[in-house]
Amino acid sequence: MSDPAPSIKSSETATMDLEDGPLFRATITQLEGRTGALKANVKRILKAAMASLEAKRALLQADTEFVDVLRDISSVEPLFTHYLNDSWPKMHEQWERLEHSMQSLLLDPLEKLYQMDIKTAEQHRRQFEEESKEYYSNLGKYLKTKTEQDDGIQQKKKQHFDLVRFDYHSFLMDLHGGKKNQELLYHLFSYQQKQHAFYQTMAESLEPYKAGLDQLASLMADASREQNQVYKERHEKRKMLEGKLDESSCQQRTSLDQQQPLVQSPPSLLVVESDLDPSTAAAHDQDKFRGIRDLQQQDRELINISGRRKEGFLFATSKPSKHSAFDKASGAAANWHKYWCVLSGGQLHEYSNWKGQLQTHIDPINLRFATAREARNTERRFCFEVITNQFRRVYQATSHEEMQSWIATINNAIESLLNGMGSSVELSKPAMEAAAAATTADGDNGTLSSKRSRNHVRSLSGALRNGLKRQSGDSLGIAAQDFLSSNIDTTSTEHHQRFRWSTLSFGKSPSLHQQPFNNYTVTDATPNTELLSKLKQDPSNGYCADCGDPNPEWCSLNLGILLCIECSGIHRSLGTHISKVRSLTLDSASYTPDIVSLLRALGNGRSNAIWESSLSATTSTDSAQSNITCPKPDDTRNTKLRFIQAKYVERAFVQHTNNDDPQALLFDAIDKDDIPAAMHAIALGADVNAIRHDDKNVIRIPISTSDDDQEQHDWEKSLSLKTAEYLVRYPIHFSLLHGRVALDHDDREHLFPMAELLLQNGADTGIVDPATGYSISELVGIGDLVEDEAITYLNTKNAARGQSPIARSSMPPPPRRRHESNDSDKLIV
Repeated sequence: MSDPAPSIKSSETATMDLEDGPLFRATITQLEGRTGALKANVKRILKAAMASLEAKRALLQADTEFVDVLRDISSVEPLFTHYLNDSWPKMHEQWERLEHSMQSLLLDPLEKLYQMDIKTAEQHRRQFEEESKEYYSNLGKYLKTKTEQDDGIQQKKKQHFDLVRFDYHSFLMDLHGGKKNQELLYHLFSYQQKQHAFYQTMAESLEPYKAGLDQLASLMADASREQNQVYKERHEKRKMLEGKLDESSCQQRTSLDQQQPLVQSPPSLLVVESDLDPSTAAAHDQDKFRGIRDLQQQDRELINISGRRKEGFLFATSKPSKHSAFDKASGAAANWHKYWCVLSGGQLHEYSNWKGQLQTHIDPINLRFATAREARNTERRFCFEVITNQFRRVYQATSHEEMQSWIATINNAIESLLNGMGSSVELSKPAMEAAAAATTADGDNGTLSSKRSRNHVRSLSGALRNGLKRQSGDSLGIAAQDFLSSNIDTTSTEHHQRFRWSTLSFGKSPSLHQQPFNNYTVTDATPNTELLSKLKQDPSNGYCADCGDPNPEWCSLNLGILLCIECSGIHRSLGTHISKVRSLTLDSASYTPDIVSLLRALGNGRSNAIWESSLSATTSTDSAQSNITCPKPDDTRNTKLRFIQAKYVERAFVQHTNNDDPQALLFDAIDKDDIPAAMHAIALGADVNAIRHDDKNVIRIPISTSDDDQEQHDWEKSLSLKTAEYLVRYPIHFSLLHGRVALDHDDREHLFPMAELLLQNGADTGIVDPATGYSISELVGIGDLVEDEAITYLNTKNAARGQSPIARSSMPPPPRRRHESNDSDKLIV
């Protein structure tokens, strides 16, 4: 190993070498030759170091772009979450420090050494040569003279030349084997020291994140095993499909073989209608003359599993058919096309151009007064028809099973709509116009028509009866009461495209669509991802409220809780009077801003604090109930069923108080706008339709008594003795007096989650107040005690339930008259 320090000559040798002569000149010539080599070497070092620095910068830039590209790829996200999100900033920082160190510790000092010392060597050489030439020229002139006065001048010149010669020799010695060599070595050493520290620090910084790589490796191994299982199942499924295809071909050949003798059968084997026995003939006649509802028992199991939403390909003709026994337009010779059909929100939509951007083919079919059945008198297989009061639409499925599934799903949606279980807030366009006309009636009376009915459509037969009344041309009030179930303009192509696709996505999702109802805006459902994120802000909503299964995707609207799929099925079996179950991912139209506000105000934590408040302290003497504990996600369905029934049906775990009256607790919670307290009162058995008997909290309904019309004046005079009876008495009326500020909805100033809670738990605005003779809806519309937004909100709820719209009025409507048997008119107040 060579010593980095050069050998230092003795002062005597150095003094001898400094004498100008052949030896000194040879030494100078040798050192000047080495200077050229040193200059070339330093230039090579600078060039290589600069290239190395540029390469490091390019590498860091390329690595940064590489990581950015990976960050945009969703499949690489686990690598970032487990490793790169934490380690890459550390690596990037260390690489930047190494670049800075190379620039400041190596390149800048070497550049300075080259410019200040090595590059100036030629200038020092020329200066020495000039001084040497001048000195020996003066020496020759001095030797030609004999005067002694030039001795002093010559001596000074000799001393100056000796200093020049010494400085030049020292400069060359510093460049070769002296200070400059040491400087060059020091700069290279400092950089290598920093580079070593870089790798050491890099290793220490990345060591804590190795666990993430190991965890990711384990997950990838698990995923690989799962993928292998998927490949195996896929292969088995393909073999099964091949077997089904072979079996289908075999059955088709067998069917053809069996049909061949029938063609050659003698006429005596043909059975005519007159030859049928009475029972067979009766069955034939029953099938021939079935009504619009077919009067046949549906497969309830198929309907239950079908749900109310479906989408897929169906074949149909370009236009619907008219009501007739047979329409040539739907025959085998007609042009049939393939459409993407979506059943959602009580409407059946058809879309064309399914390979590109979906386009609405025809207006959606409103299913409230429709029926679906297997098609008759058609020459194509697997056909079913949807019959409305205006037309008949024939569809063809791809198989018999698919046809039965479509029929069951459509009938399930129809039943849900007519039973008030539809998942969307629906108002028809004619009903909106009727309500708007009622609200903007002539200012002189400002009242609803006296012909308005209070009947509620709550069953299939009632819906059909009211539908027939509307077709026969009843008054505006009847039409407004029984209007159809869509509050969204069915001719809007934007609305046709707003559905959330469960399996496919076509193009960009359209923006949220809004339809005004008077001064109120009914906003389409909150997108599911946004809704889930809002609800998951409550940590308790990350688990099922009953069994604790993570990531629940179902909810109970009236209980305000989130459920797993198994518990939601149990809740659905309890009936809608106990729990109204909706899917957070499928029933997107259910979640109006008021319902979302209600769900956020309750949640699993607050709800369980009510329904399970005494669970840990339950000491029931009933052996069956005393063994009930909170189920776990992996418990059996029967275990969960017993717990849920005890929790919500028997209300076994609700903390009862002896001193407080549930009804008083309910009204107090409404006054304070405390939704959890109101839910507690309901759980204790409070009646959401009960009258408030509290003289301390009397709120009178303001009634105007100024009108020039004589008949109206007479009515006001007869009314003056009863104005004291116009009070706010019912929970739903109190809840509409004050709403919550809508922070997340620009189109709404107030939301009414308290009213939503009461309506979801059985509040009925159609109840007639015995003191005044008017329904709660009508009392809400009298005077200016309730805001316009509250009235319009109540109109949307009444419309979805098949009830009449209400409008603002300054005083109660005039009395209705009825004809008794003696033809005398009596006032109905």
